[in-house]
Amino acid sequence: MWMIIGMIWATFAPLLLVIGVWVLALAAKQASVPKPWRFWGPVIVVAGLTLALWVPERLAFKNHCDTSSKPTILKTAVAEGFFLDDQTANSFGMRYLQEEGFSWVEARSIYDRSKFTRYEIVDGKIEQREIEQTSAEYTVRSNLEMERLWNTTETEIVNTKTGEKVAWANDSHFGGGTTKWVLGVYGTATCPDPRSTEGSEDFLAFYHLAKNTLRPKSN
Repeated sequence: MWMIIGMIWATFAPLLLVIGVWVLALAAKQASVPKPWRFWGPVIVVAGLTLALWVPERLAFKNHCDTSSKPTILKTAVAEGFFLDDQTANSFGMRYLQEEGFSWVEARSIYDRSKFTRYEIVDGKIEQREIEQTSAEYTVRSNLEMERLWNTTETEIVNTKTGEKVAWANDSHFGGGTTKWVLGVYGTATCPDPRSTEGSEDFLAFYHLAKNTLRPKSN
């Protein structure tokens, strides 16, 4: 329910700007402001204030994106599975079995954090069992960093035994900053941006980082 409410708000949030203009227009009328300015004055005030707050924060996010590293794969390997160090391993992490072609994934147990759970494809279905320790040669680690204006998911793939980093990629989301409550989805941005050609390629490289690194097409 809350998700539906959030989607409705994100879509219709700019109506709050219209309400703001309407309130200022009424105030201007009561103050006997000349007719042309009863409408255009409030529009300029509301739009100007909104842009004055949104533009600098949006430019700061653009600078963040420009300085972020590109998806990088230093070394590929062939692995049937890996240890997934991610808080969503037992939910969203199942995509690695359902979509990415891996046979198994190991993660921290949701029942005992000192132990592990092995998820694997058996007869076309995902089964799970508790194990004492991980046997994976590679680790796919995702870390969410929350900044004031944006959040960034950093994904990296390392050799579990040596700690060598063999691949990494980032995905950042700008929620609209100070004006998010009045701009909703229209004030947001992401990088890589899947709406552009280069951004789409970088986003797919981020999303399929494990597959491209540990299940490369050339093997």
